[in-house]
Amino acid sequence: MKLELLLIVAIAATATLGTATAAAGGDCDLNLKEVKDCKWNIAATTTIDHDITMTGVTSTCSVNGNSDSCVVLNPDITLTIKSSTFTGIKTARFLEMQQGSHLSMTDVKASHFGRGDSNKWIDGGVLLANRWCTVKLNNVDMTDNIAMYGGCLKMYDGGQLMATDSKFISNIAKSGGAFHLTQSHATITKCQFKKNAAKDPMLGGGGAVTFYAWSKGKDCIITESTFTANTAVVTGGALVIQGVGEEKSHAGMKITKCVFNENVSNSGRNSWFNGMALGDDIYCSAGGKATISDGTKYTGVARGCTGNIV
Repeated sequence: MKLELLLIVAIAATATLGTATAAAGGDCDLNLKEVKDCKWNIAATTTIDHDITMTGVTSTCSVNGNSDSCVVLNPDITLTIKSSTFTGIKTARFLEMQQGSHLSMTDVKASHFGRGDSNKWIDGGVLLANRWCTVKLNNVDMTDNIAMYGGCLKMYDGGQLMATDSKFISNIAKSGGAFHLTQSHATITKCQFKKNAAKDPMLGGGGAVTFYAWSKGKDCIITESTFTANTAVVTGGALVIQGVGEEKSHAGMKITKCVFNENVSNSGRNSWFNGMALGDDIYCSAGGKATISDGTKYTGVARGCTGNIV
């Protein structure tokens, strides 16, 4: 009797585990709510339509051609990724987040996503966050990604970005080498931006980050972060802040205890474009405001910015 009871308990435990996680080392089963220590080879665009947590996933994406995304996250769905590695081997971005969806990445590496050829650019080399999306990045490493706007991330209206203890290295875009943020709220803390580039001869602003806003409550707060050797063909070797529309003065960025070093816009701080200095480190236009204080070190003068420049 006791032996039979033990067998029943063991079988039940095994069945419960099977519904919760994918088999360790095997292929990820995306029908589950949690997958762990599995492989995910993405050959065609995959849609996620339920909340899911991924831990210890190793993934490669070979999607290209007419498909822009390896993965599409449906509206209002939450995707949580921990301790995982994602690699693009063709031309699609990793993830398109549809309206109101949520993404959390912790201890994640993402590299070689996106496309920047002359035939068809995409927005957001790794992530495209549509309206009202939330993106949380903690100890994330995004390297060698490419896009039209935002080599790593393009975020649209009403989005919220929280990036902490993360690295964004050698990413390329026409504008916003790492991030291109539009009408969003962003908090960037203890992050490294290195050797990112904005390369378009007309749009090439914000070697690391480009931030656009035109209404109250949309701002970008950057604290204890470093910007090193980022480049822009036109404006803002590291950062661009720009107001748009009728309420231009509402575009704001607060920069505290950051370090800027060896960032370059065009041919340097002595360059001019339509009579305006370009700014190796920081550039503001159309009423953009930057508050730079509390130990921030920069070598290129913040050009065109209003607000508190110290």
